[in-house]
Amino acid sequence: MKKTENTQVCVFLVSLASALVVEKELGFRPDYLAGHSLGEYTALCVAGVIPFREALRLVRKRGEFMRDSCPEGVGADGGSAWFREG
Repeated sequence: MKKTENTQVCVFLVSLASALVVEKELGFRPDYLAGHSLGEYTALCVAGVIPFREALRLVRKRGEFMRDSCPEGVGADGGSAWFREG
């Protein structure tokens, strides 16, 4: 799971599965949904705004864009940004 294009999809699937389990097992359906960053795709999918296949395609593409945005190994520290003055 070191490739972001795969990790993004896995995080989305776990997030979506969690939301669907809460709905099915607990009978809880929220009136409003919101998501931050990758969570926006889960929120949109659960709300029925975008179908699962489209959300999955977009998340995969998002991961590919993230992969292509910097060289391999850069940013592999969990997303921290380091700056040095001067």
